Amino acid sequence: MASIKFKNFIRPSFLKNLQTEVLRRFLAPYAYYLESRGLQATGTIDCDQLAGILATTDQDTPSSLIEALETCDAICSPETLDELIQIDLARTEPILPANCTHADAVILTWIHDPDRVEQIFHRAALEIDRSLYIYRASKPLLKNALSSGGVRRLETALRPCFESRLRGGSCRVTPYDRPNGCALVIRHGDPIQKAEAITDSGDSEPLIYRPECLDVAFYDQAHCEWRISGRGQWLQDAYTKAIARMLHGCDQLERSNCYSLEPLRKQGLSALDGQTDHVRHVRLAELRVRLSGASVHLTGRNLNEAIETLEQPLFQLGDFTLARLAFTLSHRQSELNVTIHQGKGSVRGDIDNPPVEDWLTNFGFLTTTTTTTAIA
Repeated sequence: MASIKFKNFIRPSFLKNLQTEVLRRFLAPYAYYLESRGLQATGTIDCDQLAGILATTDQDTPSSLIEALETCDAICSPETLDELIQIDLARTEPILPANCTHADAVILTWIHDPDRVEQIFHRAALEIDRSLYIYRASKPLLKNALSSGGVRRLETALRPCFESRLRGGSCRVTPYDRPNGCALVIRHGDPIQKAEAITDSGDSEPLIYRPECLDVAFYDQAHCEWRISGRGQWLQDAYTKAIARMLHGCDQLERSNCYSLEPLRKQGLSALDGQTDHVRHVRLAELRVRLSGASVHLTGRNLNEAIETLEQPLFQLGDFTLARLAFTLSHRQSELNVTIHQGKGSVRGDIDNPPVEDWLTNFGFLTTTTTTTAIA
């Protein structure tokens, strides 16, 4: 699945993969604006010029145009094409031509059924490798916490924080069921924000910027645990307070240090020797240690010799701050990576993969306190 990036839509390759008629149909509602920027919206469309217009937004740029293109571009892949073709075959009146590219399929589906494209986009967002901060709730989810009304209340609670940071009042929270709980996709900030800036001469000029961001939050109901993305302490504070009040009926989520590097510090590389039915091998791919005020950073395909040379000062005197573990599973060839940040209560990688999570639990890298409470 393609990476999701919001900041600058400057890739004309996506536009060039569209058939001219498909691109014209998509741009038809925005023809007046595009012509005002010098683009001929009829006949053959200059995709390089169009990409340049989209990358240099102005006060009149339609936000819906930017958001639609970036959403479609983010999920554009051969896998998405196969899925959209299967969806189209189930329609009474198909909308996809036989020779369409994956870009054509995404745009045509957006024109006829934007909600379907949004669903695929959100699914991709939940699979992206990102840093997650770990929290525990003192109470389980409230009854109907993730109903339409509950979600609207959460959005309302979050909007003032984004507005105060000049990101605009846009906030959309979409919940999804998961085997062990639920997940939230949080899209916040306007696709385009327009403000006035004061120049050195004292004059005002329009300031155009792109503040839209996407975060995710995963809830494990067995442990009343949240794993939440989002950069910045202010954003984490906003999420934890709003989720605690709106979804749990408590004051604040508490930071959890359930992920630990103590097994590695105490046992060295032998801590990685354990195997399970699904985990064949675990290697240390990266290590950061704070030692006497200095930071030691080790990375590479094989760290064994470096670790053996530095084992005594690093493991006995140093404070582990980060370790990246590479997992080899029995049912796949490529490795899965998990990065644990000691003391920050944050992790990154495939921690939701059941074999990986089981291994981390079995060998002391993940400690959980099981609770019998479930979603009320």
